[in-house]
Amino acid sequence: MGAGELNSELAKKMMSCSGDGPLAMQTVKLYHKPDCASFDAFGRVVSGTIKVGDQVSVLGEGYTLDDDEDMTVKTVSDIWFYEGRYRVPIMTATAGMLVLVGGIDDSIIKTSTVVHNGVNADEMSIFRPLKHTTRSVIKLALEPLNPSELPKMLDGLRKVIRNPKPQTPNPKP
Repeated sequence: MGAGELNSELAKKMMSCSGDGPLAMQTVKLYHKPDCASFDAFGRVVSGTIKVGDQVSVLGEGYTLDDDEDMTVKTVSDIWFYEGRYRVPIMTATAGMLVLVGGIDDSIIKTSTVVHNGVNADEMSIFRPLKHTTRSVIKLALEPLNPSELPKMLDGLRKVIRNPKPQTPNPKP
């Protein structure tokens, strides 16, 4: 943020962790639901208040003011406190709270910024994506037992790694 941006009303509300400011939430991890069919987004409400039923804009890591392709509008279906293995449902989360949010996971790959739908477009920007300094240490080679089930296996792998771009498998030499 530049010096002018730090003096904006939105920046002041975020720095004071104000519950009456505009919604700004950073999601940092996706946790699978108990049925393992979809995910819930875990994040911190930095400013404002989020409620079940709110229409929110989910800004992905590739969102910019010039290119809004990585933005989707979703409805918040559930909010929970995440306490170890327990999920405690709540109706409202205010600034400073760490919560799980349901219904917004479809477009999130790694991290995202969540704002209320209709926020002034001049002030929308994303939180800086997290950079992980570690590398993968395990590599796997997978193939289906029945080659005709390859598309089904690839679809399942895409859901696990949250990769939005379909890739064709390399044929064996």
